[in-house]
Amino acid sequence: MSTLEKITRAGELRNDGNDRFAKGAYERASRRYSAALNLISVDQVGFIIQLVQLFCPYISVSGNDVK
Repeated sequence: MSTLEKITRAGELRNDGNDRFAKGAYERASRRYSAALNLISVDQVGFIIQLVQLFCPYISVSGNDVK
């Protein structure tokens, strides 16, 4: 699984966790959040930029500039 695929899947797990949390299923939400974090390794190149783009889509990252 590529870095982008992992981050995309992590976003899906986060969203599922958010849905479960809203329904009061806190333990299941916690498991989804943990699974999302376990998919992502901070050692992967481009991790921070891709994570910012996934979780903060209104932020534009281009080269060394952040808008």
